[in-house]
Amino acid sequence: MSSQHLAFEPRLDRSESPSSVGIAPFVVLFVCTGNICRSPMAEVLLGDRLERAIRSSWPKGASGDDALWAESKPFAVRSAGTATDAALEQPAEVADQLRRLGAPPVLHTTTALTAELLEDVDLVIGMTREHRRAAVKLAPRLVTKAFTLVEYARVVDSFRALPVDASTPQFEAPDVATFLRLTSTRASRRRGMVPPPSDAKAFDIADPYRRKADVYTAVADTISKSVDDIVNALTELAGR
Repeated sequence: MSSQHLAFEPRLDRSESPSSVGIAPFVVLFVCTGNICRSPMAEVLLGDRLERAIRSSWPKGASGDDALWAESKPFAVRSAGTATDAALEQPAEVADQLRRLGAPPVLHTTTALTAELLEDVDLVIGMTREHRRAAVKLAPRLVTKAFTLVEYARVVDSFRALPVDASTPQFEAPDVATFLRLTSTRASRRRGMVPPPSDAKAFDIADPYRRKADVYTAVADTISKSVDDIVNALTELAGR
């Protein structure tokens, strides 16, 4: 079940075929409830900001090309909902918030979370712990690769304080997709080593649907900060 809404378009090519050297793109799936507010915002912000960071700040090869960038798209960012409804339109506030945060426009297609959709996913990021559980229930193999957005940002950001050794993900990655896979694997191992917030509810990002504009702003800012924490940490690690 799907419907289209105006959101924002990451600058990445939408093709998701494996690279010319046979490396499949690293696939991230954001999950919320209706797939019209939170997860689409996260999808757009991560896709746009990660590509910008890779192209501007990650290691370059001798020819000036990105040393870690495969010839075809090295990562794919998607989103889905646990209770989608094709009759629901994406609130105008979503576009307003993404515009405020500097994201480019796109036509968003609402997608339902299914086991089939999860088949090629490398990392699931839920907006709440409930969304994380829903994904794992459909695809138990992802139990170690499923986080909430706030949780994943905290874990990946924690790598920045560690010394350069085998426990931190800046190692032998020859390309972006491999680097991101290694990072998510190390993150799953490090999850229990990062002190959790005093209130577990801090892992959840509230649903702004049908709420006031200031709620949309607060939610968008929380998503934006978490995405920035992830991208900034990845950029630092890639440069070590």
